[in-house]
Amino acid sequence: MKQVSAVEYFGASQQWCWYWAEGMNVMEWESGDTMIYREDLVDVMHDILPVGLPHTNTLLLVLAACRLSPEELKKKEEFILEKLRYWGEDGPATDFERNKLSVAADAFKFLKYITQLPEAYRTGKARAHLLKSLPGLFAYKPDEASAIYAEFQSGRADERILGYDDVTLTGMKNTFIRLAEQSKHINSPMHLAALLDTGLQHLPEPAEEINPEPVKDLLGDLQNEQETEGLANLTKAILSVFRIPPLSVSNDDQQLGGVSDISNRGPLHRLLLSELANDDDMLMARLAQNEAMYLRRESPPNTPERRRTLLLDISLPLWGKPRVFGVAAALACAQQNKNIRSTEALAIGGSSHWPVALHTKEGVRTALTRLQPDLHSGNALLQLLQKTSKADEEIIFITAESLLHDPDFLARLLPVQEKLSYLISVNRQGNFRLYRCSALGREELMAAQFDLDKLLFPAPKTKPGIVSALPYSRKKKRRDNEYPIYDLHIPAFFNHHPSPLFFPSKGCRIKAPNYFFIEKFGLLIINDNRRLLYFSTDETANQAAREILPCLPELSERYNHHYIWHVDENGFMVFAFHDKDTETLAVYLIRLNEHEHTSFRIPEFYNKQVWIARQGIVCYSYPEVAVFDLHSGQTNRGKYDSMKYDTLAVPQSVIDRRKAKKLINSGYSVFDTNTSFSIGDHGRLFADQKVLVIENEQMYWREARGWDRQQYNQVMLYDKTLISTANMQRFELEALQEYKRADAGIATWADGSVIIQDPRGFLHFISSNPNIPDFTIVSISESATTAWTADNNYAGNDVFIPAEHRKHKITVNAFASTYLMPFLQTIRRQ
Repeated sequence: MKQVSAVEYFGASQQWCWYWAEGMNVMEWESGDTMIYREDLVDVMHDILPVGLPHTNTLLLVLAACRLSPEELKKKEEFILEKLRYWGEDGPATDFERNKLSVAADAFKFLKYITQLPEAYRTGKARAHLLKSLPGLFAYKPDEASAIYAEFQSGRADERILGYDDVTLTGMKNTFIRLAEQSKHINSPMHLAALLDTGLQHLPEPAEEINPEPVKDLLGDLQNEQETEGLANLTKAILSVFRIPPLSVSNDDQQLGGVSDISNRGPLHRLLLSELANDDDMLMARLAQNEAMYLRRESPPNTPERRRTLLLDISLPLWGKPRVFGVAAALACAQQNKNIRSTEALAIGGSSHWPVALHTKEGVRTALTRLQPDLHSGNALLQLLQKTSKADEEIIFITAESLLHDPDFLARLLPVQEKLSYLISVNRQGNFRLYRCSALGREELMAAQFDLDKLLFPAPKTKPGIVSALPYSRKKKRRDNEYPIYDLHIPAFFNHHPSPLFFPSKGCRIKAPNYFFIEKFGLLIINDNRRLLYFSTDETANQAAREILPCLPELSERYNHHYIWHVDENGFMVFAFHDKDTETLAVYLIRLNEHEHTSFRIPEFYNKQVWIARQGIVCYSYPEVAVFDLHSGQTNRGKYDSMKYDTLAVPQSVIDRRKAKKLINSGYSVFDTNTSFSIGDHGRLFADQKVLVIENEQMYWREARGWDRQQYNQVMLYDKTLISTANMQRFELEALQEYKRADAGIATWADGSVIIQDPRGFLHFISSNPNIPDFTIVSISESATTAWTADNNYAGNDVFIPAEHRKHKITVNAFASTYLMPFLQTIRRQ
C-alpha cells in the first residue's frame, strides 16, 4: 500500500467545507467560523499516534463536534448535506453514491451524541481518549501516522498542502461510512459516556429496578438546600400541630382486662393468692427458683398494618403557594408511618394520575414541578376510588379548599367520598383543615393556620460581618447593589488612566447593531456588559482592545436596534444613540488614536429620526429640519433640503462581518475564577481548575487536571495536592460601579494577602508584604498571558501591552522571581 504523505493527508480537505487560514495556523469553516487551531490539532494527533490516525475529514469532524453545541452542529449538517448532494452526480451509481445523504445523516447522528456529552469528556486531553475509544474510526496504522505527523509538525509541507486539491467522493465515503458505523453501535450520549468511562462496547443489562431507600432525615436534607428550605419549614410546622388519628379496627371491639393463663413469670402484684399463703421463707425460695405462679393478663389484639395512599391534587386551584402547601401536607402524612406497611403517593389532575416518590429529594422536586391545567381533579379521583375495595387501605386526599364548594367537583367526590379515610384542604391564605370521611359525610377533626410567607421565604442565615460565599454559577441575572462594597485593598491597576494593559475580548459578539468595522482603523464593538471596546488594525496593537467607554446605558425601546456610527479619514468618530435612561440623544465625539472623548445630550432629538451629515446631527420633523453643530454645540433650524443633509454614516449592511470577527478571534479564551484560589505542594498557583505555569519564557494558565487512561478518571497534572486555599466571596468594587454586571470575586488569605477577580478579564494580586508591589495577570487560557506590575514593568505576551510600554518589558522568569513567587511564599509561611 502506498505510503500517504502529509500533503495527501491534509490536502484532501482543501476546498471542501473548510480550509486553512492565517498562514495555516487555523482551520476555518467556509462561513469563516473557527474550526480548530493548528496547535490544538497537533496536540491531539500526538496523543493518538500509538493507535494511528483517522481520515483527515473524520478527525476534523469529531474535533469540531467536541467544540460545537447541538444547534450549531445542526447548521453545519444542513450545509454539508447540501454540498454533498451534488458530488459524484456523473460518476458510476455505487451504493454509497445512491445513499450518500442517508449515510451522512447517520454520521451526523453519531456526531450529535458527542456534542451532548458533558464538557469534561470533550475538552483538552479527553478528546484523544474519545478518539482512541473508537478504534473503528482509524484508517492509518501507527507507523504511517507517525510519518504524517512528523512531516506536518515540522511545517515543511505547508506550501504543498495549500496547493493540493484532490477532494474526491471516495474520500468522503471513507469519512461518512466510518462515522455512520459508530451510530449503529452507540445509541445515545449516555451509551457513549459509558463507553468512555468503562471501555465496554456494550452496556450491561439493567438490573432489576429497586425502589430507593428512604432518606433517614429527608426534612433535614431538604432544609439544607436553599430551594427546598421553605418547604421543609412548612412541613415541620404542620407536623407540630397535626397527627393522623388511628382508624378503629371494628365497631364492637372487646374491652381488655381479662386473664388468659397462668405462668411462672410476671410482676409480683400478679402472684396467685395461694402463693401469698406460704410463709416468708417458702415464698422467697419459690420466687428464687422460678416456681411461683403468676396470672397472665390477656394480650391486646395486634393493630393491623395498613397500606396508605396519598392523593395529591395538582389541578389549577393548587398552582402557586397552595401547591407547596399541599406537598408539605403530603410530606407530613408520609412522615407519620406508625402501623403503616407502605406509603404510596399519586399526583392526580384532570383524568390522569402519576406516581410521586415523597421519600426522596428528587421525588419531592417532581411533586413541586408537575402541573395539570384542569379546573379540578374530580374525574381522576372518581376513577381511582371506584377501583378501590381493599379493607386495609387508608386513603388521604389533599386538595384546595375552594373545590369543596365547587358543585362540579362535588358531583364526582360525593359518590366515592366514603372510600376516603381522610381529606385535607389547604388554601393560599395558610388555612389547613383535616376531615374524617365516612358514609355519613365529612367530619372536621382539626383546623390550623400558618404564615406561608414567613415559613416559605425565611430570611438568609448569615452571621454579622460574614459575606455569603460566591455562587458557582454566574449565569443568573444579578440585581444592582446586591453585594457589599469592598474598599479595603484597591489594586494599583485602577489608579492608572488609561489602563496599563489592553483588554481581552470578553463577551464580544459580532452581531448588529453592536459593532462597527472600518478597514483603515479597525473594529468598534459593544460587548455583553455594554463596554465600548476598540480593536485597532494597526499591527502594533496586536488585536487586544482599548476601552473607549466603560458602560453604555440602555437603548430606547423605539430605537432598540439603532446606533449611529461614523468615522472620518482622520480617525474622528461620531457615535450616537437614543438613551432610554435620560431620554436624550447621546452623542460622543472620539478620536480613535487618543484617550479622550467629548459628549453631548440633546433632549429634543430623543426618539426622532436622526442621521449624521456634513453639518452635524440632523433631526427631521416635517416640514423643518434641526441640525446640531458638532463643533459649536448649537442647534440650527431650517427647511429640509435632501441635497444638503445627506447621510455620512456607513450602513450596517456593508460592514464586513468576517473581517471584524477575525480581528477579535485572537486564539485565547477568557476564564473567570468562581470558587477559590489554591497553592500546590510545589508552589504553583491554582485558580479553580486552572494552574499558572511558566514554560519556554512564557506564562500560561493551563488545565490543572487531565485524563488518566489507566484509571479512567481525572488526575492532577502538576502539583499533586493543594496545601492552602482561599475561597472566593462576591463584592462590588467602587472603581467598577459604573459598569453593568461587574461585581468582583475576592479571595483573602489568612496573612491578609488578596487576589481580586476583575470581571473584565484580569486577576489583581495584593500582598500583605508591603515590599512586594501589586501586580496584575490577564486571565486567559489557550495562549500565553501577560503580567503588569505597579512599578510599571511588563512580562509575557505582547498582545496586551501597549506599544509605547513594551520598552519596559522584563523576562517572565524575572517577573516570577521578583513578584509572583515572593507573593506565594508570603502566604505559605503563614
